[in-house]
Amino acid sequence: MVSTFSSDNNHYLRPLDDNYIISATQSTGTKGYTLAGWQQRYGLDLSSKKSPASISPYVINSYLSSNKYSNGDFITSISGASCWNDIGSCHLSWDTTQLDGGALKVSFNSQIPTADSLLTVPVGTVSPGKEYILKYDFIADSNNGSSIMIYLRKRGSPYTILTPKYYKLISTSRAGNEILFSPSTIETDTAVVFEISKGDSTNNAMWFDNIQLYEADVTKTNPDDYIFFDYNPTFQDKAITLDGSYMDLDGNPVSGSVTIKPYESIILIKD
Repeated sequence: MVSTFSSDNNHYLRPLDDNYIISATQSTGTKGYTLAGWQQRYGLDLSSKKSPASISPYVINSYLSSNKYSNGDFITSISGASCWNDIGSCHLSWDTTQLDGGALKVSFNSQIPTADSLLTVPVGTVSPGKEYILKYDFIADSNNGSSIMIYLRKRGSPYTILTPKYYKLISTSRAGNEILFSPSTIETDTAVVFEISKGDSTNNAMWFDNIQLYEADVTKTNPDDYIFFDYNPTFQDKAITLDGSYMDLDGNPVSGSVTIKPYESIILIKD
């Protein structure tokens, strides 16, 4: 893909989740990239742009449980955490050199696994129709613009995946991350999985701390309340009267009315 893809000057409009816009499958595994990471890693899309505004995908009204991983602060141990890859090169240790005085350190030797590495922590029962908020702090000793995939799954065989996979950046600066999970089925023995691509599972170290999973009362954002889209399938100009103030893909204010040329479309974000 990298050798044939040469597009530029694109707009990647994902205002509710504008971080990970590109998923790339390589010999070293599938990775998610931010636009900046994609530009850094491959030198593509150098003139492309992200959304001109960000919209929160949800609002947390309240938490409905205690932390479902009771050792998530790693004050004295890394009890409950485990890590696997096909060559056994994923090593866990309790470490006090990073984050908040006691952290889970994941390190790899120079061997290159043929499968991704899976860091897991147990979180008990999750149910469909309920929402769960994951929070954790993270830092790594190197960064090549790639990411970790995070999701919920059954701890044992058949290792059923219970949620979509979400990307979070591998960063050499401390990052506090948050993810909303909505499980597809009930599971009484659930794990949070941090999937580290095989390309990032060699000569690398990363630290996790303050891992928390809570059941929560959440109000999800309706994208239709913030994003305006229309198109013109005719040979004539199409005039549209807007119901408020918006911005275009470059962040310029738009209000009143707009005209869509024949066989063109328009996307606006509520200001």
